[in-house]
Amino acid sequence: MTIYLFSYHGIPERHILKSDTTKSHCKIDGTCCEIKSKAHETCYRHQCFETTKAIAAALNLKKGTFSDSFQSRLLKDPWLKPYTDYELIRLAEQGIKKLVVITPSFVTDCLETFRRDRHGRKKRIFTCRWREFQTHTLS
Repeated sequence: MTIYLFSYHGIPERHILKSDTTKSHCKIDGTCCEIKSKAHETCYRHQCFETTKAIAAALNLKKGTFSDSFQSRLLKDPWLKPYTDYELIRLAEQGIKKLVVITPSFVTDCLETFRRDRHGRKKRIFTCRWREFQTHTLS
């Protein structure tokens, strides 16, 4: 079975909280993204999840074959989770052998991050012994 990991550029959690126009909806735990709210209009995290759902629907991906993650974190500030590098390890530990990493809407300023992360992923691919590993950038 092929698993699709949608990897988005991460941002600090505090930015999500600041963008919550209701000042009370966002909980950063994932449950708030499932409850309809005006806060979704400005919530990057929610929009990432909705983008994944739309792409998965367009590709006819079955539920359970795709998930989201976030990359690029700095310092000790908590950034959006789950982290891409941790998800790669988790999937390998689950015995997943075919993985496609999709990076929707990476723009020019993210290319350096993508290249750097791809190098890190190559190291983990060797360690995880992926049978098939692909990356795709959508923009």
